[in-house]
Amino acid sequence: MINWRALLHVLSFIVIIVSLFMAAPIAVGAIYREWDSVISFSLTAVSSLTFFGFVFHKTRSSGRFSFTTRDGFLLVSLSWVIVSAVGSVPFVITGDIPSYTEAYFETMSGFTTTGAPSLQR
Repeated sequence: MINWRALLHVLSFIVIIVSLFMAAPIAVGAIYREWDSVISFSLTAVSSLTFFGFVFHKTRSSGRFSFTTRDGFLLVSLSWVIVSAVGSVPFVITGDIPSYTEAYFETMSGFTTTGAPSLQR
């Protein structure tokens, strides 16, 4: 049986960490006065921190939990999917990558460091 409460708790923590790392592009965008990037990353970071912070808070447990191997595989798979889904939002908001599918592919490529671009440059 999959421990969904623990899985959501850890998954929300991972997305919160990724959302906090969005402070770096916000700072760089502010330094170079790229306000559309600052706004898009800020909106994404704040909204994901709010939502996943709520999920993190609601799924906490007073006891310890353990994962089976099956839970671990599911956690890793869902982490890649959800983190890439959150990470692709700023590209769509700014219009740098107008298609969400291409933005998702580019983000997944960046997170997995495969370096496979979908866009023709």
